[in-house]
Amino acid sequence: RRLSLTREREGGAMDALKHKVHTAYKGVAESLMTTRTTSAFLEKGVVTPEEFVVAGDYLVEQCPTWSWQGGDAKSAKSYLPEDKQFLVTRNVPCLKRARAMEEYAGKERHLSGEDEGWVAAGGDGNGGSKDDDAPDMDEIPDISALRVDSAAKDDDDDDDD
Repeated sequence: RRLSLTREREGGAMDALKHKVHTAYKGVAESLMTTRTTSAFLEKGVVTPEEFVVAGDYLVEQCPTWSWQGGDAKSAKSYLPEDKQFLVTRNVPCLKRARAMEEYAGKERHLSGEDEGWVAAGGDGNGGSKDDDAPDMDEIPDISALRVDSAAKDDDDDDDD
């Protein structure tokens, strides 16, 4: 058991080191890269900050489980509004997965040897049957119709006065 705890500590230290290296890499990359000002969504799958905000506003409007968050001020990106730093979803109903978990509850098998402390869960590893209720790609609205309208934004700013 003592060897297992040592491995966990080493794994945690390695994870912390990986996180620090990744954070440093991101910081350097972000300082060298400029913020995108032209859309390349169709060609490269990347959006400008303005397009991100417009798409996020649309998502929040259409799906009540999504909301904007401001996050920590010291981590805020200057090219995004203070109150729209990232999107988060909460309280997403998921009865199908809950039923799948109930189906496999109690069928876990405790592993031994090198894998001691791990559990092999029951089931096919896919959470049950295929999701036939998922929407087809054709049913998802095309965001290319969404536009950043600076005049509308200026009008909204005037309402705050």
